[in-house]
Amino acid sequence: MKYQAVLGSKALPGVGQITVPFPIPDSEYDHIIGMLENMSIGSATVQDCWVLELDSPYPILNRLVSQYVCQRQSEIVRKRRRNFVVFRRKGG
Repeated sequence: MKYQAVLGSKALPGVGQITVPFPIPDSEYDHIIGMLENMSIGSATVQDCWVLELDSPYPILNRLVSQYVCQRQSEIVRKRRRNFVVFRRKGG
């Protein structure tokens, strides 16, 4: 895990919150996306996830707190991570 974010919905504050590790582990991806869908957030195209808290060793990511993000952004990070891991295995 590189960092984790507490996500919720500013439009629907009563739906609760979820803590999501990033990048999302492949083994947990479907479960986490299902939980986001149950909260009516996690769209791949609409920035509907409200970042409530962020725990990261990268200070620049703190800019995301109190911002909207979309699930698609996390999917891009996940795919890039997978490609990097595959590349490193082939090369080393």
